[in-house]
Amino acid sequence: MKGSIKLPKTYQFTRKNFTDDIRYCSPEILLERPYSNKADVWALGVMLYKLCTFEYPFQGQGIDLIKNIIDEPHKSLSNAYSKEFRKLVDSMLNKEEAYRPSIESIMKQYLFVARCRDANL
Repeated sequence: MKGSIKLPKTYQFTRKNFTDDIRYCSPEILLERPYSNKADVWALGVMLYKLCTFEYPFQGQGIDLIKNIIDEPHKSLSNAYSKEFRKLVDSMLNKEEAYRPSIESIMKQYLFVARCRDANL
């Protein structure tokens, strides 16, 4: 997802807030494009990734961080996590908003998988 990169107006304040908050922003927000609730799916993917690895999926500071979020792939989660979970996090961190799952589909799909697992299916 290439585009003109500049500091979004909503993030032109203190350096600490910028670095902390920007890590959860989806590419479309950083490019100041229209966005939907799939930006929240992205942020949830960042949180899940950080809970698993104790680090953010995209590294850097300032404009380098923004470029990494927009253009660079994240490092995959380790095989210590299930294939389904890794696939979920990868899909939540898809650069293209249209290819991220909706909250509804996440709930339906993963609750169903958990129920099947609990029932030994």
